[in-house]
Amino acid sequence: KRRFKFEQHMTCSELKSILPRDVYDNYTKITIIRNPYDQAISDYYDMKNRAEHEEVRDFDHYLEIRCEEFFKKNYEKFVIDKSIEANYIFKYENIHNEIKKFCENKNFPIQVIDDYNRFSIHSGINSKKVSLSPSQKIKIRKYASFFFENFYQDLA
Repeated sequence: KRRFKFEQHMTCSELKSILPRDVYDNYTKITIIRNPYDQAISDYYDMKNRAEHEEVRDFDHYLEIRCEEFFKKNYEKFVIDKSIEANYIFKYENIHNEIKKFCENKNFPIQVIDDYNRFSIHSGINSKKVSLSPSQKIKIRKYASFFFENFYQDLA
């Protein structure tokens, strides 16, 4: 299924099966999570713009056919047997500050932080421009309950 042994978006379970145990156990594992509302909207637009995805009529149709599976896959990226495998979890909404704080705590040279600040991440869709209906928010909260309960209680 994969072209290379390691690719972006691999799950911890996949990495654990490939890496030597001492490497998996001792290396720092970092993941980035995102506001589930914004993430669902972003995935919807990604789905609409990629030919390999099933066609969706509108956002409600997306919520019916894809949203639950999407959040399940995101959960499985860094959780094994209900245990969070990541040592650090960065929130996308605050990514530059999170990385800066991480680099400072690890005593990485300030140049690493400065270099990173020059990059823009996912600068395409601005989900702040999309209004979700109350029923759409309820569905997203249901499918992304793990993320709301553990990381985004203030949005639920």
